[in-house]
Amino acid sequence: MLLGTPIIAARTLESMEYSNNGKFAVLYDFGNYRDFEKKISLFIQQYSMGKDMVASDITTVSKLFDPQRNINELLNVIDNI
Repeated sequence: MLLGTPIIAARTLESMEYSNNGKFAVLYDFGNYRDFEKKISLFIQQYSMGKDMVASDITTVSKLFDPQRNINELLNVIDNI
């Protein structure tokens, strides 16, 4: 879950990065519909547990994508060009 929204995605380099290696999303093997089905079923079974984790995840994600932090990172890159 990300900010209270259930997320399911195929496991790719991008989804691994944005989901913090699957911590903030349910990832299934790319192109594997059986794994997709299994992960959805597992998510439904564990949904109430996932809701409890949302509060701590919101804080973590908001720090990762903080606008000021992104501006500072961009300025740092520009300064090092």
